Amino acid sequence: TDDTQEHLDRFCAAASRATGLNVVGTHTDNYEGLVAALEERTIDIAWLPPLVALQGIRRGLMLPLAIPVRHGSATFRAVLFARCGSRIRSASELIGCRAAWVDRESASGYAVIRAALRHKGVDFDLAFAEQRYLRSHHAVVEAVLEGRADVGATYVCYGIRGSIRAAGWSDVAEDAQFHVVAESEPIPNDLLAMGIGTSVLQAEALQRALMDDAPGNDAAEE
Repeated sequence: TDDTQEHLDRFCAAASRATGLNVVGTHTDNYEGLVAALEERTIDIAWLPPLVALQGIRRGLMLPLAIPVRHGSATFRAVLFARCGSRIRSASELIGCRAAWVDRESASGYAVIRAALRHKGVDFDLAFAEQRYLRSHHAVVEAVLEGRADVGATYVCYGIRGSIRAAGWSDVAEDAQFHVVAESEPIPNDLLAMGIGTSVLQAEALQRALMDDAPGNDAAEE
């Protein structure tokens, strides 16, 4: 999207200023393409969701570089949510629902919350009459908000006292418009990873820039 491109351009410009390197951003159509680009060494650094990053690390394709802190926390939770007023209040009430997921490789938008539901004893064949994969958290939230799905999967960041500091719906709707049906244990935030063939000196320069929380360090702030 235009917003994503703008954020990427700002991050690359800030990283270039902080490191003295020429940091250029690029997009791929999916996570598989991003991992393949690292493996083929057409890119050096990738911003990846936790599950994809873990798989890549296990395959020896990449190494962790940094974990971003969002809303004061390095973790978040995957949640299954419904509209306020929905009959579905808990995992035990998931019978014949229409579910909206992000995609099968999304931690909060699919994999982790399904694992949490399975742990609670949810039978997916009975729980979900229809399942759709909508490719973004924004699309999932809109599907639930507009009544095209009964429940959806996204992320939530909680504050110290348990209040919601940010969620997948924060740019679309108010917290009061939804309630959480089920949630996972804490999950690490997305990971910035370097390909195995990346120059160590360049990677360390970027890592230092990202970890430096001195005032005016816009690379870390971005």
